Formats: sequence, structure tokens, C-alpha cells
Amino acid sequence: MKHYLSIKFKDASLILPNKASRPLKGYTHVINEFGVRTPSDKFRDVDCDNPIGISQVSNMLHVMLGYKPKPSYRKSLIERNEEIYNIAKTARILYEDGCDELMYEKSEVFQGSKSAWNSNASPKTTIGDTTYPGFYSWSFFFRRFKNFSKDDLIKIMNLFNNVLGCEDVSKSYKFDEFVLEFSKHSNDKEVVDFLNENPIYLARKGGILNMPIGYLIFRHTPNVPTGNNTSVDGPTPLLESKEVSKRKAKLSGEIIVEFDGEEVIERLNECGVLPTILDGGIVTSVKLYNEELPITSLWYNILYKKIEEQKELQDSENE
Repeated sequence: MKHYLSIKFKDASLILPNKASRPLKGYTHVINEFGVRTPSDKFRDVDCDNPIGISQVSNMLHVMLGYKPKPSYRKSLIERNEEIYNIAKTARILYEDGCDELMYEKSEVFQGSKSAWNSNASPKTTIGDTTYPGFYSWSFFFRRFKNFSKDDLIKIMNLFNNVLGCEDVSKSYKFDEFVLEFSKHSNDKEVVDFLNENPIYLARKGGILNMPIGYLIFRHTPNVPTGNNTSVDGPTPLLESKEVSKRKAKLSGEIIVEFDGEEVIERLNECGVLPTILDGGIVTSVKLYNEELPITSLWYNILYKKIEEQKELQDSENE
């Protein structure tokens, strides 16, 4: 006896990159069989025309029938059940809304958390007529001395105060103004002698004020700083804990699969698990129809699109 299983789902989210406008070449995700990002990873297209493929339906059915789903885009020791996969191949789908040419425009930006290695901000600071990568202020200057002796900070602040004739240079000048004014005195004997007697400030390795902030203040190197003083591996990192680089296109609809025999029905009665699909999509109802569809075959073939395998998974099937 032929059976038709109707599965309704709601708010299945397809994750897309957040761009200012629809990318001309489509959308890409990293392909990585181990789930770890490396610079050599290839990219796979996000199939907006076919966001739910045969493997996604197969994994949904695996969970419903009490089996572990097999990851689609990374290696795993889990083997899929071929009988369930063949049932998934019969699937047809009806999207209620969203799976069309306006999917990107109807998607929503969502806030995520950034991993530490990729969370440094990329600000720029303009000093005079030059813009430098990084963030330069008195607060960041003082942070350079966090792991050094307090005397090291007192000594160099005394130098700045003496050269510029201030009681407290950090209160008399904004940092960018101080840099411009002090750089006029970078070759004064008092400054040169101080740096020669105190190599700890501009030492190539471990110097408190080595590149790039040392260049800005003392100009004793011919190279303009190109590094970012706020990077995660620097002494004064500036981290962003949140990011908005992704969008969610939420899809709802109905999937119908066909199968013969009673074994699937018995497994459904035994397990009775409602799975998820894509990112957070909830299966809201499951109905079983024996021998006949709930609508005519004509309308079924017109309204319900045949589900195909996504391209990269098609290629892996053919290898």
C-alpha cells in the first residue's frame, strides 16, 4: 500500500551573508569536512532556489524514525540509512512564503557572538593630515604600561611634561594634538639622550612603546606604522563581542514524501519524535494519508516542487 506522509515545518532559517545588496554571484559558505575553518578551505554556494535538499529531508526523517542523522557537509562515522534516503528522494515541497527571488530582501539581520581570534575591531585614527590604522588615545597609551613598572610611566610622562612645559601633558593636550606638538622635538638632545639611556621604551622586542605607537610619538623610524594596535594578539586589543555579518531567511511550508509498506509507520508510532530542519525550523504537524493524496495529483504536481540534492552533495554522490 502506498502511503503519503505530510510534514509541516515553520521558521526554518537559511543563513546568508549580510551584504549591502544581493551578491551578483550568489552566496557562499565555507566547505570544511571537519567543521574547522582554515585559509585553504573552498567555498560552496548557498542554494537559494533549493534551500532544503534531499539530505536535509533525509536527516529530518532519520530523527523522526529514531536514527542519528548523518552530517551533510563534514566527515562523520555515522552512516545514513539508505532506505530512508530513498524515501527522501520522493519528497516534494510547498513553501508558504520567502523562497523566491526576494528571499534576501525579506531576510533579517541577526546578532551573533564573535570568536576571540576574529573579534578585534578595525578602527582608524586621524592625526594631522594622516590616517593610521588602529585607535590612539591617552587611555590606550597608558594601557601599554599595564605590565611594566609604574616608574617607567612616571619617567616618560616627566619627559613629555618637561619638553612641552606642562604640569600634566595628558590634560593639556588631546592625544593627537600631543603627537603633533611633541614630534617637533623628537630630535632634541633631551629626547635623544632619554631614549638612549632608557632602551626599554623603543626596544624592537618587548619595548613598551615599540611600533606603531612609538613611531607616532618619537618619529625615530623611517617606516610609517601599518599595523593595528587593537588586534587580538597585541598588548592593547580592542575586541567586539558581537557581530552582524549574517542574515536569516525564515522558511515555512509543507513536505510530502511517499513510501510503501508498514515498517515506517511502525517506527513513527514507536519513536514519535518531531525534529528540526535547517536552523531552528520546527516540525509542527505530521499527517499520514493512505493511497490517496489530500489534493488532486494535478494540483500536487503544480504546487509542490520536487526536492533535489544540493549541488556539492550531488557531486559527492557521484564520486
